[in-house]
Amino acid sequence: MILVSHDMPAITRMCSRAILLNKGTVVEAGPAHEVVNHYLHAGHIQPCAEWPDPAQAPGNEVVRLRAVRAQTESGLIMDRFDIRRPIDLEVEFDVLKPGQVFVPVFNLYNEEDVTVFIAHDRDPAWQRTPRPAGRYISTARIPGNLLAEGMMTVSPLMMTESPFRLHAHAPRALGFRVDDGADGDSARGDFHGRWPGVIRPLLEWRTRFAPPR
Repeated sequence: MILVSHDMPAITRMCSRAILLNKGTVVEAGPAHEVVNHYLHAGHIQPCAEWPDPAQAPGNEVVRLRAVRAQTESGLIMDRFDIRRPIDLEVEFDVLKPGQVFVPVFNLYNEEDVTVFIAHDRDPAWQRTPRPAGRYISTARIPGNLLAEGMMTVSPLMMTESPFRLHAHAPRALGFRVDDGADGDSARGDFHGRWPGVIRPLLEWRTRFAPPR
């Protein structure tokens, strides 16, 4: 099986082994999930980014990013997530200048560089509220059965909404992969082919039936 970027989810779902080629040269051959993982991480995209040195952290005199993570509900940082389970995006940041009003933002992109969504922090405890100086951790939960399968990258931002001011931005700071298995209990059901779309919600359906009289 030759790897093509949009075929990544199908390869791990339908193939037990795969080969990674670069200009006709075999780079790796082995279990499909290992070869695909090698391909997807060739660009050094990881599920966690940290900036231990405040002077090097994205930001300004108001706020600095310290870390951004993709993790499970229990706080386990992972680079692969089951499509049926929630994903927590977490950003850790330092407020350096008190009295400022701003919000954390996550921009999520799929492997075709299409914007899946942009999420602003709407925690009512801090909306339109000036923040005192200190360390903060904000978490946004992506429900299970919402995203489509494939590679996702995340750009965290810190911004003031009105008037607009961008305080910090870390483009494509982290990445993770969403896997849709063949168990039949996701939105995919028993269909094993390629399924396009930016999101893949498992919607509630109702059917009314009237037998013939």
